[in-house]
Amino acid sequence: PIASTAPTAATTETTVTTTEAVSFTDRVLQTEDGVQIVGVPHLAQSRKYATACESLAAVELLQYYGIEIDVDAFIEQYLPVADYPGQGEDGELHAESPWDYFIGDPSKSNGYGCYSGAIVTAMNAMVPDLAIGLEGVSLEALCETYIDRGEPVMLWATIDMAETREGH
Repeated sequence: PIASTAPTAATTETTVTTTEAVSFTDRVLQTEDGVQIVGVPHLAQSRKYATACESLAAVELLQYYGIEIDVDAFIEQYLPVADYPGQGEDGELHAESPWDYFIGDPSKSNGYGCYSGAIVTAMNAMVPDLAIGLEGVSLEALCETYIDRGEPVMLWATIDMAETREGH
């Protein structure tokens, strides 16, 4: 998923948007290894945010685009959160979809997490049409379309880019 480059400035109380294009090319450094985007904030994933890596990445991206918000406000005011899975009458575990909700508690080590849909929903609750979700886009295409132009993206990936598998 990526956040759109709609030029936006906001706080948790007000939102201002403009239709004028904003250039971020001055934040791109050409290196021997490729392109480096400078100025993207880094937030450490501390014990306070044990399983909230998606929210931290979203806040880093929002701050890069000039939206004033912190992780607590993002989680408490915008992130859709659902209860932990519970055992149904059929003996199976049931829960909301992690595509739509963060499952569990983002501040606990046993939080399940969420996928791009929940983050896009949260970002768009802050600023309508700010974020879009993409699926199946190659890393090369993401780099050519966004990174090379100075637009950071959020990316969900498996460890070592291994194929996904269904969990229990």
